Amino acid sequence: FHAFLIYPQKTMAERRGNIDAEIKARVTGRGGMYEGVDVRASLLWNNRNDLDLHVITPAGEHIYYGAKQASCGGWLDVDMNVRGETTKPVENVRWAKGKAPAGRYKVFVRNYAFHESDRAPTPWKVEIETGGVIRHVEGVISPAGQTGDASDMIVAELDYAPDAAKREADEA
Repeated sequence: FHAFLIYPQKTMAERRGNIDAEIKARVTGRGGMYEGVDVRASLLWNNRNDLDLHVITPAGEHIYYGAKQASCGGWLDVDMNVRGETTKPVENVRWAKGKAPAGRYKVFVRNYAFHESDRAPTPWKVEIETGGVIRHVEGVISPAGQTGDASDMIVAELDYAPDAAKREADEA
């Protein structure tokens, strides 16, 4: 006899929901803030490499593993895989509700170090929330084995206006 499996097809909305749920579970499971934010960027990947999430604030402050809190209220509250301790890491930068300043934010991913012996490129997903709107960006970092700033991948440059976000929330 022939055995085969039929996998149910998922819609894009269902796949996004699964990504949202996984990111939320990883962020909150590590003590990070997922809900109640004005601006949030969460990075997810699935190996032991040490990817880092970086955010440049509207005032030009750089939030990353070496400067986890900015004077404007931004905070890298989850930083994982410094030593390659898990295959389900996440990083999270966020501003609590009412704290994010208006202006342009720049989000990028860096491969700080390989902890996997094959040094293969690492697929990643970033979820960005601004004013209650969530979007996803996916990529693959270090296709030629780059680390440090040579591996930087811009995820997004976005503008946040607290007054516009509040008006949209009030209208919803």
